[in-house]
Amino acid sequence: MKRGVILLFILLLISLASAQYIFSVDVEVMPKFISAGDNIIVNTNIKSIGISSDRVDIKISYEIVGENDELINKSDRIIDIKSSTKAIQTSLSVSEVFKLSENLKSGNYKVIAKVDYRGNKTSNSDSFFVTKNTFLVKLNKLVNDNPIIFIILLLIIIVISIWRIIHHYHLNHK
Repeated sequence: MKRGVILLFILLLISLASAQYIFSVDVEVMPKFISAGDNIIVNTNIKSIGISSDRVDIKISYEIVGENDELINKSDRIIDIKSSTKAIQTSLSVSEVFKLSENLKSGNYKVIAKVDYRGNKTSNSDSFFVTKNTFLVKLNKLVNDNPIIFIILLLIIIVISIWRIIHHYHLNHK
């Protein structure tokens, strides 16, 4: 009986000594709608969900890829790449700014954040839309930054609609 307990204790110590780090990665791209040539901000939150609480170095890399992920030649689909090494103990928040090319085509793109620790890799992604129609992008930014402007625009649309209904009613009932 004692021998079984000692063997179990030794196995437990070995598993704790060789514990690997496991990371959770959350990615958020802001803004979601953008014009070619503007900047995007990529906020990445990394949490260690491993057993050890030691401080370790991880490699974080980012890829911005187009909607044609199925291309064989990787260099054809990668828009931008950044990587760096950071120290992490339990969690880490990183913000990166990417300047998009002026000649980027309209469409959906995604940012893939990859975390590598001694060959153990995890990744996550978030998407954004690039448009050439700068008026819509500027309007979207204006409305998102100032909700009161959205309410004012909505009220203007309602007032114009009511005026048209009343005007139409008076023309048809004379």
